[in-house]
Amino acid sequence: MKSVEKQFFSLLRAGLWDLDVDTSLFEEPIDWQTILEMGRKQTVLGVLADGIAKLPSESRPSKKDTQWLQSQIFKIRKSHLLLNQTLKEVTELLLDRGIRPVLLKGQGVARLYRYPEQRQCGDIDLYIGETLYTKACEVVSAYGEKSGKESESQQHYHFNRNGVSVELHRLAAYSLDPFVDKRLQCFVKLYLDNGYAGYEKYNWSNLLLPPVQFDACYLFYNMAKQFLM
Repeated sequence: MKSVEKQFFSLLRAGLWDLDVDTSLFEEPIDWQTILEMGRKQTVLGVLADGIAKLPSESRPSKKDTQWLQSQIFKIRKSHLLLNQTLKEVTELLLDRGIRPVLLKGQGVARLYRYPEQRQCGDIDLYIGETLYTKACEVVSAYGEKSGKESESQQHYHFNRNGVSVELHRLAAYSLDPFVDKRLQCFVKLYLDNGYAGYEKYNWSNLLLPPVQFDACYLFYNMAKQFLM
């Protein structure tokens, strides 16, 4: 592993788990532009910034790089607040109509971070399931001013509100392989439809979060799918 990669992962571990940085890795020249670009591409600048804050002052980025990083963190926090506001609005609409969605992926996982508002989330993913999917699409289609083209795929209905991308999932995941898909849908039904191992509640509302067992398996499934593609 290259020294810049070792430095990057040391900062990432420190930011994620509130650990000390291995300062011995930063005694040699530091290519901060490469490290920050790695963080930008991997959408972990918020975590990276927490790790950088643990370095001694003489090892930290230049004033110019620090200012750039701070501006990015500000944007991430602002985006997170907007996602939360939109999530609250959409959730309340659905709950009022007797539809109780389950929050998937980024925003739900962000609650486990030291600073959730610094976790970069691209969109809002809500699992509805097949039974109430059509009704949920009708509810949100009348919500707010349209701010982007709406579309529908085999897996979800996509729309934009408040500048935020939202997806209502009829299927949490699917596979083109019939055998794999059958097992996958049984797994989704067990954890998301039947709530095996128990749901959690998301912060301020009755919005549901999947059991941690689902998140773990879902993560490994998507990793394997990307590896096999």
